[in-house]
Amino acid sequence: MTALLVAPRPATPCTPPYGPGSADACNINASCVEPLPERRSVMRITAPSVDGQLLGSGVLVNNGLGNLGTPYVVTAIHLLDFDQDGDVTDPEGHHFGQHAEFAFGVESSCGGGSPSPPYVVQGASVVASAEGLDTVLLQLYVSADDLIANAHPYYAGWDQGTMKDLPIDVHAIHHPCGDVKMVSAGVGPDDFNGYVRLAGLACGGVQPGSSGGPLFDTATRNLIALLSGTDAGDAGITPAGEVCAGELTNIYFGPFTDFGFQFLGALDSVPAYDPVVEG
Repeated sequence: MTALLVAPRPATPCTPPYGPGSADACNINASCVEPLPERRSVMRITAPSVDGQLLGSGVLVNNGLGNLGTPYVVTAIHLLDFDQDGDVTDPEGHHFGQHAEFAFGVESSCGGGSPSPPYVVQGASVVASAEGLDTVLLQLYVSADDLIANAHPYYAGWDQGTMKDLPIDVHAIHHPCGDVKMVSAGVGPDDFNGYVRLAGLACGGVQPGSSGGPLFDTATRNLIALLSGTDAGDAGITPAGEVCAGELTNIYFGPFTDFGFQFLGALDSVPAYDPVVEG
């Protein structure tokens, strides 16, 4: 996928009711970008909060434990923060695990229209977390066989070497405002206090609901990091804030590769797993 530079313009806030049609027009429908098999790894997340509802995104990841198809998902841990005080407690993690919904296949055709009916999984358990890098590993409450049969998923791979030598071209897949699956792209990420940082986007956008969406190496399709937030506000890295391509606003992603090494197999790299191709 080639990123195209565009003229900057401010993004508009999400428009309630959140869902299809509510994202800013600068976002790019993932169905319009082919080939993009890794888009099948991404799901929309709906979680409870003190304000009623949090919207986010997450990604299925392959593991090096020898258990192909295990429904491991990584996302931003701030989606578990029910009271929105910046600290995720064990009770909040349990509450999220009981009530969060993970919707696969929330997509529409490139021309638009109504999205296809999603496959929805209710609930997950927290396997591991790194709150300092806004990352959490979940295992969905669904069997591998049922998920593969109904969601037609793709399990993203990763390579620890990516963080030592960040790629030039990257792209993110996410559900801004709870809308259908969208794609954004950037060029030349760098390391900022342990986070992967993009100095704006070359195309697409991010909005609330994009949090937890995966950042991929465009050349290899390997997972690099999870969208954490932007500095569009005035309080450092914050989940809030809309950004369209061309705006000079930093976007931050919690790195995944060390996290994957620690909790998903202690391997330097794990390839992607595509049940559609491998059977």
